Amino acid sequence: MNWGEFRQKAGRSNPPGLLLCLDPGETCGWARFLDGNLVDCGQLPLGKTGQEELFNFIKGAVLGSEGDTTVVCENYKVYEHRKDQHVGSDVVTLQYIGVIKLACSLMSLPLVMQMAWQAKQFQTDDKLKQWGLYQVAMKHANDAIRHGCYYILFGHH
Repeated sequence: MNWGEFRQKAGRSNPPGLLLCLDPGETCGWARFLDGNLVDCGQLPLGKTGQEELFNFIKGAVLGSEGDTTVVCENYKVYEHRKDQHVGSDVVTLQYIGVIKLACSLMSLPLVMQMAWQAKQFQTDDKLKQWGLYQVAMKHANDAIRHGCYYILFGHH
């Protein structure tokens, strides 16, 4: 069953307009859905200094979109079991989340933050493959797609 058939069977309406989904990090995954359908996706290799590049990407990704536009972003928290790896770190993911929040604020775009577990718990690789959404060798793009699917299925109602 493809993504459209699954949404229909689940009784989920399509969110109108553009949905830009981001999985921030040194490699930033992204996916764009239009009226609930995946239209394109990819990965931006930002490294540790790609803040301006990310900002410009967001601007370009939503430029000219008609109707509603929403941005969905994976959130990040420092958990007890990972605190040691963050000591002395720049925690680049948090910096990129800040860029995303600033871009959305400046462009008056609604921003929805989701934890990784929300998207990964239900939208497994197998499900993405069944739905025809899985991208080979694009882990971060797949994570962005998961966030879009989660929002479409559970977040906009």
